[in-house]
Amino acid sequence: MQKVLFIACCIFIAISCKKDKAAKYDPIIPNEPTIELERVSPQIIKEFDDIKFIINYQDGDGDLGDLDPDVKSLHITDNRFPITHEFHFQPLAPDDIDAVIRGSLVVTLKNVILQNQNATSEKVTFSIQLKDREGNWSNTVDSPEITVNK
Repeated sequence: MQKVLFIACCIFIAISCKKDKAAKYDPIIPNEPTIELERVSPQIIKEFDDIKFIINYQDGDGDLGDLDPDVKSLHITDNRFPITHEFHFQPLAPDDIDAVIRGSLVVTLKNVILQNQNATSEKVTFSIQLKDREGNWSNTVDSPEITVNK
């Protein structure tokens, strides 16, 4: 009887110590930032209007943004020229914390112009990339086509 009880206890302990199956499938978050474009608005603008980009980010070690205002960590490239607009943003997590961070950045690109001043309308796309304090670049995301009218 004691042997059966011992075996039953061992089985119970083995079953209760089983790892959560969901945790086994969680992806490992890389230290390099990753981004995705949530939204761009508006899709049709007049020349000199602004465009708002909402960019979702994820970073495995939380080193996005910089205290130094001269460090431009977000690049938005107008693919017509190409001209890259650089943006600064404050750290998104304390410097001494090595943790996964996720969130959204809202960036406004001001005064979008026509490349060809003789045109009445142009289509434009933008490429967006983010750099962390270690110098790791994110993936590049491209905006949908935006129409710029005179």
